[in-house]
Amino acid sequence: MRRSCKDINLRDYKTVLPWVWDCIKRHYKRFDFRGMLAKNGISRIDYARACENSDLTILAPAIKRIAKDAVQRIAERNLALPPIRNRKKMDASTGKERLIGCESAMQQVFDSIATYAVTDIWKRRIVWHQVSSIKGRGPLHGAKIIRKWVQDDNRAMRYAQAHGLAYTPVCKYHVKGDITKCFPSARYEIFMKFFRRDCGNEDLLWLWEELLKSHRVDGYQGFMIGSNVSQWGMQYMLSFVYRYAMSLATERRGKRIKMVNHAIFFMDDLELIGSNRKNLKTAMRKITKYAKDTFGLVIKVSWQIHELETHPIDMMGYVVHRNGKMTIRARVFIRGRRMVLRYHRLRKLTLEQARRLTSYKGNFKHANIRYVRERKDSDEKIDILTACDYAAGVISRYDREALYGSNIRPRTPAGEIHAAAGRASGCVDPRPSPAGNGRRRDALDGAGSLFPHPADVTGSSE
Repeated sequence: MRRSCKDINLRDYKTVLPWVWDCIKRHYKRFDFRGMLAKNGISRIDYARACENSDLTILAPAIKRIAKDAVQRIAERNLALPPIRNRKKMDASTGKERLIGCESAMQQVFDSIATYAVTDIWKRRIVWHQVSSIKGRGPLHGAKIIRKWVQDDNRAMRYAQAHGLAYTPVCKYHVKGDITKCFPSARYEIFMKFFRRDCGNEDLLWLWEELLKSHRVDGYQGFMIGSNVSQWGMQYMLSFVYRYAMSLATERRGKRIKMVNHAIFFMDDLELIGSNRKNLKTAMRKITKYAKDTFGLVIKVSWQIHELETHPIDMMGYVVHRNGKMTIRARVFIRGRRMVLRYHRLRKLTLEQARRLTSYKGNFKHANIRYVRERKDSDEKIDILTACDYAAGVISRYDREALYGSNIRPRTPAGEIHAAAGRASGCVDPRPSPAGNGRRRDALDGAGSLFPHPADVTGSSE
């Protein structure tokens, strides 16, 4: 079996420097990273200047020292990291209580090194239809994939009907599964068993094992939620479940028939689509057994098979219907609509309300909806994106005030901008230039009013 990452040299700081740079670039404004930079020679004045100008070149010497420190610890086989702190956090959207791990800044740097170094393995193993925690593959990406499957199926059905051909719908039935306690039930021993088959670098194998071992604090045995290596490690293991699901098939009259036509994974949620209810039920049972026996992951037994014609696919906050339309999940729409109506009623939003409304902008923008009605008994329509734009302005102003202080010029109404610029007061001459190209000429074109317009000259010097 071909093994990857053999040429990754974790003993050379130049190899890990881009990965350390990327990690600090994303987190350097956080308190724990500020402390780490201070220990590596960055003064408070230089740190404040780097944050104000968003200039990481000021932090370059410290980032280089951090990279050298990281490769030295790997070479000595001693990460010397403080233990992870656990805290419970209530999920506002679902009401579930989750155990979140709080890692030190240096451990997050090692997480970045470990995940970037095995990019070749991710490219080989993680499939396109795993759509969570990967840049560019969020909920919208997954919803668009499902919508394309349904639209292609509808197009094929219309073609078959128009030409009198027999056609079995590909997206006729679907079933949604959910893994119970996905991260807490994962075990690093099982992960390392598969990971050693794909990774041929001993330094990387040791680093991954040490990072995953550090998650076992206070009796916790699984992958820690909030860690970069946890999310990539889980995606790696679920990629085997996806491939097993797509390989299931039955034979009828000497012909191989796939049990699952389409599958998509949203971290611990999986959606399977097929043409035959019986085959889809059998496939779901086999997948449940495979995930339990191979990785110790338990899929909830509450799954049900539905027909797409009567029960649309509800996944990742979006709902895909049989006709190919994509709408918003009901409870998500109600929460977003409530914030939109609050803005149109009060014409203002607090910072917390603005952030809540902005979080729903993507759902409203990409679904088949733009307007909401003010009341059930009213025909008045309210533009959602107008409210979202106002909320974005509230957040932008708060961020600028936090960065530059309160010395921000207040917003000028749109009608007063041109007057302040001088268009209405004559500072910009509306008459065409001598070249006759119709362009306007600024009266202060480099030398104030020393060069009058030719139309202003009444006499000739000849």
